Amino acid sequence: MTDEQVLKMMQGKDAFIYAAGLDERTLPKAPAMKFYYENNVLPTQRLARLARNAGMKKFVIFGSYHTQTASMWTDLDLQEQPYVKTRLLQEEIAFMEGEGAMEVMSLRLPYIFGTMPQRTPL
Repeated sequence: MTDEQVLKMMQGKDAFIYAAGLDERTLPKAPAMKFYYENNVLPTQRLARLARNAGMKKFVIFGSYHTQTASMWTDLDLQEQPYVKTRLLQEEIAFMEGEGAMEVMSLRLPYIFGTMPQRTPL
């Protein structure tokens, strides 16, 4: 969708819940940083900016248990892994887009395990 189409859909809304993007099951060829950046960080920045421009008051990112784990176990250097690093950047860039105009928060979802038809679990 174009920015104008997204803005039109956002008009009159108070909040946006962002739960899109790639997760760690998508394994790109090395190097992976640019791939995750283009597919997770840039779209988040775009939608946070559009939500702010539409006058929304809240922007919620459904985060990753990887970002929480990296924050808890800093001695493992997990925050330097391409997927984790870009998920942390995804949060930071959304916080910056909302600063002063929109409350931005990240829900770092815990481990979620289960099965789905036609899907192989990790």
